[in-house]
This record gives sequence, structure tokens and C-alpha cells, in this order.
Amino acid sequence: MRERVLSKSCDRSKQPRLSAFVLTLAYVTGCMVKARDLSKAGGYMDFENGSAFAAEKVSNMVKEMTDKGVFEDAKDWDKYP
Repeated sequence: MRERVLSKSCDRSKQPRLSAFVLTLAYVTGCMVKARDLSKAGGYMDFENGSAFAAEKVSNMVKEMTDKGVFEDAKDWDKYP
């Protein structure tokens, strides 16, 4: 699956971080889209392209959390009820 995602990557200049978590979540998302027949609604979300798209988005989210820090805003949590 890793090779398939890399071959369908939208932005070839940035290599997505394809951990087991990212690939599993992308695969499950693609299966959900296929099972619910949502590919017609979004147009670009067929199974393979949908999995590649989801992998890229999840990879970006993981990178952002890693760079920024998961608990970056934790110092403000005590201000909320």
C-alpha cells in the first residue's frame, strides 16, 4: 500500500510520513468511502485515490502535531470549564 500511496501522491515534492498508523487509517477511510458508496459524492474519492488522499492528510496532521507538540495549548486548558 505504501508504494501505491506514494505513486498517487498529490505533491511529489513533499514525501508523506507513511507510518503503519497513517496507512491503516487511510485504508480504513478508503473502505468506509467504498462501503458507503460516497465516491460519487466527492468525485475524487474512489478507493485507491481516496486512500492516497487520506494518507496524505493524516500524514500532514501527524507531522503538524509532531512539530507543534501535541500538548502545545495545554497551558490554556485550565481556563476552560
